[in-house]
Amino acid sequence: MSGVQFIVFIRGLPGAGKSTISNKICNITGYVRIDPDLIPDKYNISLHKERMRKYKICLNEAIKSIRNGLSIVWAQPWRKIKNIQLTINRINNLNVKPILVNINIPVEESWNRSKNRFYNNRQDFDNYISKFAVFDNNFKIDSVDIEGTEDINTNVDRITKFLRNNVPDE
Repeated sequence: MSGVQFIVFIRGLPGAGKSTISNKICNITGYVRIDPDLIPDKYNISLHKERMRKYKICLNEAIKSIRNGLSIVWAQPWRKIKNIQLTINRINNLNVKPILVNINIPVEESWNRSKNRFYNNRQDFDNYISKFAVFDNNFKIDSVDIEGTEDINTNVDRITKFLRNNVPDE
């Protein structure tokens, strides 16, 4: 897209379309796709340890890709905004421009699209999304909000246009 390297964080509730949108953006831009859903699970470890294991794998892949001059799209729920900030701090010395894409979706739509991942247990789903923080942009990252119920290609076009418009002046 340009000589600028981006790290595009895509966040949203389960079933919002993070993986689908990130895949399409990567197909258009040539960016590297990072998604913990693509990493096989290890069994017999706690859910917290599993999430941390996958995060570390994703972070290492992001750093390696950025050092190789590639931009990345990192799709995961990012329930805690501070985790995006921590990730940005870890790659801060790599001269990459962070962008955040928030995919908004009504809770009932999220449930309908993702209940199989929660084994149809609404209580587990509600507990999971209760920890989902609203993004308030206290740490000043360029961001775009999209609606997860809108056409995927329209959303992808909007994101790629946003990326083109956020190339810093040389």
